[in-house]
Amino acid sequence: MTDLLDNLFVTPESRIKLCYEGEADPEGRWADGALRTESGDASFRVEHGIPLFHPGEGFGWDNDELREAQFRKMGVDPGKLIERNYDYVVNQWPEYSDYEHWIERIARTDGLILEVAVGPGGGFSPLILQKNRDARLIMSDLGFWPLNQWRQFAARADLGPNLRFAQIDATRMPLPDRSIEAVVSYGGISNVGDRHAALREAFRVLRPGGALYMTEWLPNHNITPKCPPEMVAKLREWFPQMGKGFKPLLGEIGFHRRRETYAGTRPLVPGEGGLADYCEKHSVTMSLVMWRITAYKLG
Repeated sequence: MTDLLDNLFVTPESRIKLCYEGEADPEGRWADGALRTESGDASFRVEHGIPLFHPGEGFGWDNDELREAQFRKMGVDPGKLIERNYDYVVNQWPEYSDYEHWIERIARTDGLILEVAVGPGGGFSPLILQKNRDARLIMSDLGFWPLNQWRQFAARADLGPNLRFAQIDATRMPLPDRSIEAVVSYGGISNVGDRHAALREAFRVLRPGGALYMTEWLPNHNITPKCPPEMVAKLREWFPQMGKGFKPLLGEIGFHRRRETYAGTRPLVPGEGGLADYCEKHSVTMSLVMWRITAYKLG
């Protein structure tokens, strides 16, 4: 028996084919082992079926001390976090109706679907699987901890036979050119340090006719007149799409039929991350503008 990930992965950047060596479960899915090149020059561990292409520490999730401190601060039981997040997005998310047709379109995708930087929230993956339990979906993130938590929950909840996980840096994807049918992101690309590199990689790995689906945020540029000049300069350096949206950049990369829809504004909550800390340091209350974007790669 074979796993749907067989023959998929390559070494990042050099893109040399990798083959799995190790244990498999009764259904033929990867268990514990390694991905290696034929020459043996490169090797990547596979733990609990999750190939590890990044050393971890994605937003502190793989640092036990930082993670536990954050859970205490939030008053969250880590053992129930994934189940709570799944229930919220599937059964309680107030914006579900705005996204339902979009999710249905993604779920009908033939071929592999890759979701970038799912984190503990899971991105759109729970909704995609709700619409199509047989979707061939890979949940990816920089951190191993959230992926392993989702893996355990998926097994308990029997989310779908074709759900897989991979610890991937979105700016250096270990995937061949033209190997993915749809790349999905729910705020994931916004959390990547080099968004340009992540979007270029998304374009590279998409097959002709494939699509990028993402809901991303940018700081509200209308607030910048209230910011100190040095802060404005830094925000424009960090977020060159601020005030412009993503469509021009996607066009430069090569995407066609780019549709960008305003998806609302929300406040940036203190303690939410580096940008929130930076705004708090400068005594600025920032809001985030959300955009829902679909872009296609033509043949």
